[in-house]
Amino acid sequence: MRLEERNRRQSELNMLIYELALEVVGAKGIRQMTLKMNDIYGDDYKHNYSDFFPILTDVLHNENYSIEILSENLEQIRIYIEKDYVEGVKEFTNLHSKFVKLFDHLNLQIAQLLYIEAPSGKKESLEEGLKQAKKDLESSIRDLEEVRKEIERVKVEIVTVLGIFAAIVIAFSGGLSFLGSALSSVQEVRIFKSVFICALCGIVLFNIIFVLMYFISRIVNKSIYATCKTIDCTCDKKCRTLNIVRKRLPYVFYFNLFMVLVLLGDAIIWYFINRA
Repeated sequence: MRLEERNRRQSELNMLIYELALEVVGAKGIRQMTLKMNDIYGDDYKHNYSDFFPILTDVLHNENYSIEILSENLEQIRIYIEKDYVEGVKEFTNLHSKFVKLFDHLNLQIAQLLYIEAPSGKKESLEEGLKQAKKDLESSIRDLEEVRKEIERVKVEIVTVLGIFAAIVIAFSGGLSFLGSALSSVQEVRIFKSVFICALCGIVLFNIIFVLMYFISRIVNKSIYATCKTIDCTCDKKCRTLNIVRKRLPYVFYFNLFMVLVLLGDAIIWYFINRA
């Protein structure tokens, strides 16, 4: 394209920008402006970005024009061209990509001018707002990452707890089956032997289930210990191992003590009967 023709089209584009800054145009006016734009951008014409600064500066400071009206009209033209492009009419196919660049260049220049013309206090306010928005975004990203990690951790805990509960059910079912077999053989063996076997099985089954429940309490971060008189067992007089178990896990201590006594009593009675 010859230089004279290029300058002519640039001049027409400049006049069209002034015209778009005068007043908001209706649907018919948008079409007329789009047709003018299409004629300007025919062939291989490309606009000159450097020419926009003096034009937009004049529009910004001239009371006959409005930078907001210009932005609104440009947006309406963009929508009109996009609609034509999407709906398949293809009347402005060649204009589409070229107007997108024009739209971006004009809006960028408008934003720069408005920032330059803004009072210093407003600039500082905008900068503070941007910094705060950035901080909020970073905080939201961190919170989202923490939530994601927490969800993953909960998934693992749920699977683990379900597995342990399944083990408890299996252990309980196996123990009951063993007890049933022991009780069914009472007629075949002496009662003392059956009691000894049942008591021993009860001790093993109870402690296995307790250990599995202890694992679950550790996973879900819940304590199964009885309440101590002081926090973290900070008594003046330190408890010994069995005393700690008796105070913090009384149900475990007394059940096992009772079952051990049953085993000892059964064994002693069995011994003396066999000696008789």
